[in-house]
Amino acid sequence: MNVEQIKKAYATILHASNIKAQDLKSWLSAVSEHDPKRLIWHIERNRGIGGSEIGTLLLEAQGKTPPFGKTSQSLAAEKLFKLAPQRALPHMLRGIVLENAIKESIVNIYGGVRDYQAETTISNHNELVNGSMQGNPDFYWSYEKKRILLDIKVPINAESSNNNGGKVSDKEFSYQAQVHHYDIIGEQLGIKADKLMIAQLDAPQALLECWTNMLFKQGKEGYKSVVDQMTILLAQEAPGMQINFIEVPEKIDIDIYGTTMDIREAIPKISNDFFSYLQTGEPWIQDQVEQKPITPETRLALQRHDATLGKLRAINEYTSQRIALEQEAMSGVLAHENIDGSQLDTRYFKIATTQTLDLDSAVSTASRYAVDLSQLKKEMPRDSIKANDLDISKVVQTLGDLNLLDDCLKSPKWDENKVKDTLIAVGEDPNKFIDINYQFRKSTTKAAKQDYNLLQNLTDGVEEFLEVQQLRIQHEQEIQSQAEMDSTPEMKAG
Repeated sequence: MNVEQIKKAYATILHASNIKAQDLKSWLSAVSEHDPKRLIWHIERNRGIGGSEIGTLLLEAQGKTPPFGKTSQSLAAEKLFKLAPQRALPHMLRGIVLENAIKESIVNIYGGVRDYQAETTISNHNELVNGSMQGNPDFYWSYEKKRILLDIKVPINAESSNNNGGKVSDKEFSYQAQVHHYDIIGEQLGIKADKLMIAQLDAPQALLECWTNMLFKQGKEGYKSVVDQMTILLAQEAPGMQINFIEVPEKIDIDIYGTTMDIREAIPKISNDFFSYLQTGEPWIQDQVEQKPITPETRLALQRHDATLGKLRAINEYTSQRIALEQEAMSGVLAHENIDGSQLDTRYFKIATTQTLDLDSAVSTASRYAVDLSQLKKEMPRDSIKANDLDISKVVQTLGDLNLLDDCLKSPKWDENKVKDTLIAVGEDPNKFIDINYQFRKSTTKAAKQDYNLLQNLTDGVEEFLEVQQLRIQHEQEIQSQAEMDSTPEMKAG
């Protein structure tokens, strides 16, 4: 790869004025190291917005979290050469390697022809479409007098159709947006598709890996063998061994910035909005989206809850202290009078009396005498030893010396970061699995402390207030009972 080729490719970057020289240098170094054969392709990919990227921007514009760990921020970092492209994951690499064999197998199985002219027209077009859009469709297929635009997918787990109750997942939406993106480009160049579809290869993972290895290691002969095998096996159209053809709706309404519009209207708009940010540095509109403002009604309701919690917290602290003091005082009386608490006729609490030997003090006293303290230890039957009976540090040392430590370890806990990375890699959103909890901690500001002190002073003697309230309720109950007695016929007759 010579310098002139790199300069020529970089010259097509319209937002180059916003790219820092050091970022470009680091980016070129990183890509030259891990993907040198596609260096020019990576540079050209940063010229505009591609089909695999538009879904990220559309989802964020709808207030959603895009799949695959992509965000508008990370996409901007890539386009500005701040972030080098990631190495292709194994399942992504399979999709790239198997793509041509899948196309040929589709034609072999179902007939029709590949529309090379349409594909070449788009691939040879070096200008951005609609000012910011670019991309190369996977496959134009002329079938039964129709031009079908197919996007090839080799997922980890294939699905023949949407089985989510008719609801399209964010990942599926991204795929649909990608095909529409390509069709908009094709339409601008006079190549309008009659139908948009996703062709999803559904085959065992072991077989996919085998085919991938054949293509890597056996060259043209391997390619021919893979196509022959695909043609025979996928023609069965059986679950787990078929190509799933998923039709993409021609019209998809989405809410962008609070306005409902068709996806084919939204794609150029969002693409241009984002591309404008790359060129001018003006804030991308997603950065301007803030949390919904708190309404006066909501704010008042939260302030009321806060005030109530503050009062209850003050009452709770006071009662906790008073309970401890009363239990200590009651225990003192019982101990002084040597009373068995279980013999008392108490109303609110049942008192259990237990006696325990203060072993530490007792053994310390015994050690002053000529006694063998080891004889005072409990017997420890070997068949009833539990984990808390063991000296863990000695156990670990001994098992390590015997090379048995790994066999005795419990199954390790899940690594949160690894789980998140795996979900992102397979196109799932880790945020779907986030549990949101709220912790309420006592404020330590000066004003809060003053308010708490006031509330605690107000709660002083609350038990006396409860006693008055209890007497009032008892009195009302007695009056009610007497009134009921007076109203009975027997009482009146008497």
